[in-house]
Amino acid sequence: MAPLGWIVLRLMLFWEDGTPLMEQVISDIFDTEQSRYMYSYMCGGTMMVLGSFGFFIGRASQQIHDRAMKLDKLNQEVEEQRFNFEKRFTDLDHSIKNFHAINTDLQRSVNKQEVLRLSADGLHDVIGFDRANVLMVDQETNQLYFAASRGVNVDGDVKTRLPLDERAGCLYKAITDRQVMLIEDITKMPQEYHLQPPCDSIPQLRSKNFIICPIVVRNEAVGLIGVDYKFKRKKLLDTDVDTVKLFADQISSSIMRINLLDAVDSLTRQLEHTFNEFLKYRDEHAELITSLRQATS
Repeated sequence: MAPLGWIVLRLMLFWEDGTPLMEQVISDIFDTEQSRYMYSYMCGGTMMVLGSFGFFIGRASQQIHDRAMKLDKLNQEVEEQRFNFEKRFTDLDHSIKNFHAINTDLQRSVNKQEVLRLSADGLHDVIGFDRANVLMVDQETNQLYFAASRGVNVDGDVKTRLPLDERAGCLYKAITDRQVMLIEDITKMPQEYHLQPPCDSIPQLRSKNFIICPIVVRNEAVGLIGVDYKFKRKKLLDTDVDTVKLFADQISSSIMRINLLDAVDSLTRQLEHTFNEFLKYRDEHAELITSLRQATS
């Protein structure tokens, strides 16, 4: 820029009449050694200045671009988190509404087996899990049995019983530890979580990604709920865990209510029996008094 500016300025101020334009320009540059050095200096200096300015301007532009990229990435992450939170809230709200609809039927029931059946139906038909199994503990035989099982190609209740020991793998740990488990991939879990024979041959229990939630009554695990999306291939989320917990808590409260009603009914029958015995003894006592009076008269 500087050499061109100087050439234009010289032609404007020191124009030589009768000399062609190109000849004036070339002679001014190459006629003397001083001119050649001066133009070389101006060219070199101009290149250095423009190069320096270009470097700093380019660096500043790149920094602005990088910041814009980071901001776009941050905005995208925030948008994804917002979408995930909204989806989780919507799923949870939908599950709670469906749960309240099922809860009405559960509260009306006074039969333990019906409560378990309604819970399995709700988890499968209303909430939408592919498979829902409710297993209860048989304290006398120390076994787990299927109280209700719902899912594709599953008709009615399964009568199979499982040993309640280490062979039951994660089912046994859920009962003994009273711990809710969200298993994302059972193949990546330690060996103690895997089902052992004969438990591993039961089709209803064969799954890779599933949820296990114990049913706890008075600090004692009396059963468990198992659900999965085996056929939809859908990943289980924390909202699904919350939904299963709600069902487990409802089953627990229903069992406690049924046990209380059974205890009240048993106590009522015992009291009736006691009152009947009192009436019987009163009649016998009256007969004895009458007989005694007749004997002494």
